[in-house]
This record gives sequence, structure tokens and C-alpha cells, in this order.
Amino acid sequence: MGIADTIQRVPDVVPMRGLSGAWVWSPAPRMHYAAAQDASRQWLFRLNVLDGFDEPLLAAVFAFARSRGSAGSPLGGRSLVVLDGFSHPGYDFDVVCLVAQEVHGYSTKAYPELASVAVGAFPAFRCEFSGTETAQESAARFSRMLRPGSLTRRPSPYVKMRYSNARTRGGSMGSALGFTTVDVLTRELGLLEGAPGSFVEFQNFEQRTFQAVSSLDGTLSIAEGDAEVRVDPEALVALGERLVRSGGPRPTAS
Repeated sequence: MGIADTIQRVPDVVPMRGLSGAWVWSPAPRMHYAAAQDASRQWLFRLNVLDGFDEPLLAAVFAFARSRGSAGSPLGGRSLVVLDGFSHPGYDFDVVCLVAQEVHGYSTKAYPELASVAVGAFPAFRCEFSGTETAQESAARFSRMLRPGSLTRRPSPYVKMRYSNARTRGGSMGSALGFTTVDVLTRELGLLEGAPGSFVEFQNFEQRTFQAVSSLDGTLSIAEGDAEVRVDPEALVALGERLVRSGGPRPTAS
């Protein structure tokens, strides 16, 4: 039995408006599921939405993913693929993200034949992905931070961080950078003021690493590689947020 035949067995499923080979259904109040075949008809794009269902947006997402397909799996053996260049009226999304079954975890118990062909596809923001995430990291971000099932969500930038603050005695364990949120990053950058000997090291979606330091003489600086500039507390927080949301030029003195 083919993918289309299997999907059409789903209770209350109806064709998606505006896109052939695509379907929508609602298994419970507030829950909306959508699916579409890829160009080869060998794979199935999926997205589960909670509230705020926008069928034209989902049709555009699936059509974009379908148009960017190539021979073989849409994922090419990876757990996460970012497709640049997406846009849709009324939204700020600028990419479509594809994720493997081990990342999206959509249940296929009722239709196990779909487990091996289901690819999560959702609208997203470029600042949310580095493209180097492991399957485990992608799954954790998908379920805890990105909220891909919300079509009205705001960006959740890719941020990895470690820090140590001599004044608050707060800090991370070990030398590895761990995922965090923009709110945590900006809070810790703000707490560097008046905390000599403290630092915040962070990485953005471009895989660029920055180190903000409160020196023993009380001055604040931020460095990327060998490029270091002194900054005031307010500028440091604003710069840190800009670097993880949009990347851009190396830090410079304001």
C-alpha cells in the first residue's frame, strides 16, 4: 500500500487546499495534523500544529520542501536539514527545517508503515540552527525549545554558553558549551558588570564563538578570536543579543 493510500485511511482526513498530494486532519480539539508527499512520492512531510492552524502557510511550507527535493531521502542521511530562502506573507519565517523521525518523534503507532518515511517539515528562523547539531541535540531542541507546532512563535536562537561569575558565584559545569536561551545569555552578560574575574563564553548559529570578560580592573570586553573591544554594560548586552539573533560583523567599539 502506498503513502497516499495509507494517509487516506486516517479518520476525518481531507485534502489540503492549495496543494496536491497533501492532507490535513484534526484528531482532537486544538490539534491539527498536516502531511504531504515529497516530489518522488516516496517520503511524507509531516507537521503537527497546536492552535493557530494556517493551511495556506502549511501548503507553502510543504510546497517549498517539495521543490527543494533531490534524488533519495530529503534528509540525505542527516537528522536535520535547513532550507534557506523561504518566505510567506504575514510571517517572518525565513527557512524551512526538515528533521528525521528520531528528532520529531511523531507517533506512527496506528500506521507503522509511515515510520520510515515520515520527515518533519516546519517553518523556522535561520538563527535557530547551526547545521552541525547531533540527532540528540536536534531532538532536545525540537521538543523543549523550538515549539515548531506553534505557527505564531518567535525565534528561539541557537545559543551555546558557559560562564563563571565571581560575584553571584554562579557558573556552568566543565569546559563544554551547553544550549541555553537568549534570556539567560543576556542576563549573564548584564551580571558581568561589577564582577571582576568573571566571563561568559557563547556560540551562535554561525558557529562563531565569543568571550565576554569582566577584567580585574572592572572593564568589560568582548572578543572573537584575536579581535577584542571594550564595551559598556548596556552595549555588551545589546551586542550579545544581536550576535545570536542575526550574526553580522565582528564586535567593534561603539
